[in-house]
Amino acid sequence: MGELKLKAHAGSPPRWGTARDLTHETDGQILRRVARLMGFELFDWQAHVSDIALEKVNGFYRYRTICTQVGRQNGKSKLISARIAMEAMKPNHHIAYTAQDRNMARAKWEEHVEILESAPRLRKKIKRVSRVNGSERIFFTNGSSYGIITPNASKGGRGTSLDLVVIDEALTHKLELISALQPTLGTKANGQLWIVSNAGHPIHSELLSHYRNL
Repeated sequence: MGELKLKAHAGSPPRWGTARDLTHETDGQILRRVARLMGFELFDWQAHVSDIALEKVNGFYRYRTICTQVGRQNGKSKLISARIAMEAMKPNHHIAYTAQDRNMARAKWEEHVEILESAPRLRKKIKRVSRVNGSERIFFTNGSSYGIITPNASKGGRGTSLDLVVIDEALTHKLELISALQPTLGTKANGQLWIVSNAGHPIHSELLSHYRNL
């Protein structure tokens, strides 16, 4: 399993990050197009993450786990929303998102719903939106869905099969959360786990520190 690490600032190239391997094709350009449909262009650091994270080998994503660290108010949420939208455009793909707690995850999920609904070409692909507490989910006309997972290491997404899982604000999580979430991607040849965060404590931010150290 490959791991990708990156640290960057909005509007500028990354301070440091995994190098792009030009011998591999990438779906980075697809994510760029999705971002444009959502009304924005990717920053240099966002494009860098996209190009590398979506590198492919023999038709499959080279990296199963992506870890990105970037400061607040630098475009992290927009990159996540574009990556989620890109996955949702694939028929019968299922996406889950979690943050430091369910309330924060719900707030960010609502933000993503608003971005999707504000883009005409994406809005027409939404079948319905469920805001029932505990069952928040966007259902798309192609059979795909995007919902919330409670960041609970004992439950996580057990019993579900997912194509994309996003752990936001990773600085707040324990490493044991991974053992609950990774099995949800196990049956998907192109399943990806995206771990994103701003800077955390080198000791107490257990999950983020682990992947940053890798």
